[in-house]
Amino acid sequence: MGLFDREKNKKSPETAAASPAVPENTLVPGVGRIPFPAYRGKEPYIFISYAHIDSDTVFPEIKCFNEQGYHVWYDEGIAPGNEWTEEIADALSGCSIFVVMMTPNAANSHNVRNEINYALDEKKPFVSIHLAETALRGGLKLQIGSKQAILKHNMTVNEYIYKYTSAFERLGIPMPNKLRSDVTISDAGAATKTTAPTSGSVTVLSDRDSLWSSGILIKYNGNDRHIRIPDYASKISALAFQNSGIVSVDIPESVVSIDALAFEKCQDLELVTINGLHTKIEAPGPFSFCPKAKIKCHKGSFTHDCLSQIFKSDSILSFFDDGEEKDENSASGSAQQAERERYWQHEIQRIQNSQASMDDFEWIGSVVKAYHGIKKRFTIPARAVKIISYAFKNSDLIEQVTLPESVTDLYADSFYNCRNLELVVIQNDHVRIDEPGAFTQCPKLTVQCRRNSVTHENLRKTFSGNIIFFEEAVQASPNEPDTDMRSSQVSIDPTIAAGKKHAWGDYVPKGTAHITLVDGTVREAIANSLLCCAVGIEINAGNYQRLYSGFDNPTNDIKYQLEKMVLFSDMQSVSRQNDTLAVLDYADETTIIHPVKEMSLWFIDGSDCKKFTSVAIDDLQKMTFDRTRTPDFEVSFCKIKFEDDEVFSPFAYLVFNIDLNSSGIPDMKLTTDLSPIAGFPLTLKRIKKLSVAKLIKPAAMFSPLTEAEIEVELKNGETNRFTFSRRFNIMALTGNGVLRSFGLEKLKSIEMP
Repeated sequence: MGLFDREKNKKSPETAAASPAVPENTLVPGVGRIPFPAYRGKEPYIFISYAHIDSDTVFPEIKCFNEQGYHVWYDEGIAPGNEWTEEIADALSGCSIFVVMMTPNAANSHNVRNEINYALDEKKPFVSIHLAETALRGGLKLQIGSKQAILKHNMTVNEYIYKYTSAFERLGIPMPNKLRSDVTISDAGAATKTTAPTSGSVTVLSDRDSLWSSGILIKYNGNDRHIRIPDYASKISALAFQNSGIVSVDIPESVVSIDALAFEKCQDLELVTINGLHTKIEAPGPFSFCPKAKIKCHKGSFTHDCLSQIFKSDSILSFFDDGEEKDENSASGSAQQAERERYWQHEIQRIQNSQASMDDFEWIGSVVKAYHGIKKRFTIPARAVKIISYAFKNSDLIEQVTLPESVTDLYADSFYNCRNLELVVIQNDHVRIDEPGAFTQCPKLTVQCRRNSVTHENLRKTFSGNIIFFEEAVQASPNEPDTDMRSSQVSIDPTIAAGKKHAWGDYVPKGTAHITLVDGTVREAIANSLLCCAVGIEINAGNYQRLYSGFDNPTNDIKYQLEKMVLFSDMQSVSRQNDTLAVLDYADETTIIHPVKEMSLWFIDGSDCKKFTSVAIDDLQKMTFDRTRTPDFEVSFCKIKFEDDEVFSPFAYLVFNIDLNSSGIPDMKLTTDLSPIAGFPLTLKRIKKLSVAKLIKPAAMFSPLTEAEIEVELKNGETNRFTFSRRFNIMALTGNGVLRSFGLEKLKSIEMP
């Protein structure tokens, strides 16, 4: 940054000395009375960027950070319109996290823009906290639109606290050992005190006496008898307090779920206070073998409903309004109670009617393992490809679910015993549904899909309930745009007749990836064409090349199942940080990737409709995504025909994974050259059609070699045959950019463009 560089060049021994601390409550002209002195030490600290005109709004926020134990540097003494000081340049250079307090005033502030530019140039971990709704325009939107944003103006107090504390921890500043439990942030932004229980000395859990993982309390290891769980907690895991000697526990409203058996065998536990209106209590209950336990909650809340279902009565429950002093000569007590009940119902409805987020689900890579939310009507995030059995088991709350186009597989009993489920909308035309069906014991259910699609055929085999079709809705609304999966941008050779569609679905280009290289070159690619080619991520893959649908760190786990992989479809941005990559996903979580030695990025960028482009990961500087626009690139397709159906896939990504060594130790390679197994020069560009003339011996678990006779029709009109016995499979990109690997067992032919 030119201005900062000029300021740094002005340094002298006198100015290089540490500036004296500004006394707390000093009145600074044009800024106001500062809440505390800015941090000037050697510990990791947060740099706060803000517009001085917003001081009255910003100062209570950063005062709360300071009181919670975070080290905070902010510009405490420059009046509006003055030049930046050398001190600001030094503070920005040394900070561990850059936080901008975004408001309309900040978006229009020249100084704030300069600080943002400098932070981005220095690749500082970046968080934008929106104190008010702010429209980002032009260059500012391009710069920070993909950065982690915390929309405080749309959050409850505890949602906000959990968001920023977990964000700071992910970006390198852990939760302070003693987060002050008696400070919260009021809706007006001022620091306020909360009232602690009066029975005994209450201790707030910290990292020293408990084990945490991203806001989830895994295990309590302390000896305190009366405890309060901190406001950044989101969940209490099973057995977290097993056999603990606690007598009372205060659970904040930030906790949205308490697992079964969380407080198992807490013999001395007498009082559990659950402050949340919508805390989910997992059956058969968290309080097994707790003979003295009484639970206090809000009467009529969702939490109360969950507890009532577990205990079948309210005999061990008490409520926040019980025992409150009321004026018997007035109706004020009843009026307050009615007002509280209206608030509870409004809050519950607000949450249940909001859209589902990634945090509402338990994931294994792109597979939905379980739903833990309390939303009633929602769309499953587009990360999902498969929904496994019992993912929505006994989910009585849900009423309507939309499955996005990314979902290709529904396992048996995915939605089991969802008694109030009324509508499931399936957007993908090629969804495979396991028998005996995904919607067992859902008596009210209607499923919507496209008539005569693969999804429709599979539903008719597995679902006896009501099925409705998109076509009727389109006919009723003739002005609606065409929603068919096959985009006008997909140019499939019209001479290749379409047959019965495979459940995988045809590949359709979607989204744009902007790829910036270290030399400054910028490339535009189709977002759902991105693949990662790597050697060394999986220990059991040896030195073989593997293709992945995202980025992951190397692992020694021989049962590696992609659980921690960040999929390209989930990424907001990728940026280089020295020798690592910082990957920001749509859950606003940043994962640091340590690239393996042989790692490259494959994509379709329009430079050649029949080839992919490959870039070494070491040459990648950053990558951002625009999911709303797809480049108008020509894409050449091949038709892969199986025994009963077919699928269209980009010719650029038709790749063979073959063993180049005919005997002994396998030497697997990804290649488009079949010459080593054919015995004569044979690359894909010479082939018009490849057919399986005879499958002599398919691969099996203890006999991995495939033996087959292959016939190839060449583009010069010749036809040749060859027989091979090797480890062999084929890789292709199919519906929603999902990479598939398959053998020759059901393959009939592949027709080239």
